[in-house]
Amino acid sequence: MSQNHEKLTEVMLNGRNYHVWARQVTFALSDREKSDHINPENKAPKQSDPPTDPEKRALTRWNVSDHTVITWLLTTMEPKVFDLLSYKNTALEIWQRAEQLYGHRKNYSHIYQIQRDYQQAKQKQGQPTMELYGYLQKKKDELRIYRPPTTDLAEIQKREEQYDIFQFLASLDSTYEAVRSQILLLAELPTPDEVAAMIDREETRRTIMVAQPLENLETKAFAAMARPNPSYRTKVRGDQAGVKCNHCRREGHRKDQCWFFHRHLRPKWQKKGGASDRKGERGGWERDRAKMRKGAFWRMEEKKGIRLNQSCPLK
Repeated sequence: MSQNHEKLTEVMLNGRNYHVWARQVTFALSDREKSDHINPENKAPKQSDPPTDPEKRALTRWNVSDHTVITWLLTTMEPKVFDLLSYKNTALEIWQRAEQLYGHRKNYSHIYQIQRDYQQAKQKQGQPTMELYGYLQKKKDELRIYRPPTTDLAEIQKREEQYDIFQFLASLDSTYEAVRSQILLLAELPTPDEVAAMIDREETRRTIMVAQPLENLETKAFAAMARPNPSYRTKVRGDQAGVKCNHCRREGHRKDQCWFFHRHLRPKWQKKGGASDRKGERGGWERDRAKMRKGAFWRMEEKKGIRLNQSCPLK
């Protein structure tokens, strides 16, 4: 394999491991004496106007070397990262753009994941102990990149609070994954008390949302039973839409045309719903009577203070 196409490192930049990747790439470029291409202080050779032949040759050598570094960098990136950086013109532009996109040290989501992996690590069946020890050291080293050693008391206290937040979020069940992600994506983490209050508000919201559908369902059921059937008004007496029966309180017919009062007037389309004239069988007629006994229509009529006719078959 030619030097131009060999990989600088086996670590592939995926957007979540920038600091590990950058460390490996820096070592590899330094070993090849190419680290000046990612150093902002070392830029391409300056050219006079008009450029001299030595200046042209120096610039050509720089461009060739820089294109080599570009190739090396791009071969250490996963496709989704490659697509974002592949159109930059210089190695320095690629390096700086990658740092802007993925190099922020306040990546709380990634810190949380590293810390959780470190704490939950278990020896797998048949796994050598040194392999497990190496895994733990790797996670610890990754954590040090984001949390380098410090003697600043304020920073130490801040990290302890963040540790408490991570422990609390890790203890929540999977139903809180959305709110947990939202907290970890914040530019600055709140205090532990503020995080606990956020989770408590989310829990209260869920309790309200669970109770709300049941209440709405009951209200809608009462309203549906109290509302006159539009098909009844249309099919029974569509030409008397303004007329209201003083027996069943529905529009579209009078009392002498009401098939709740005069059973033999019940139309054929209503009989198709399962009504039966045979004694002992409960069809559409009996179901309607039961609905009016138990439904919201009866309660609403009583609430309005309307007395039904004494000859009502419901009594």
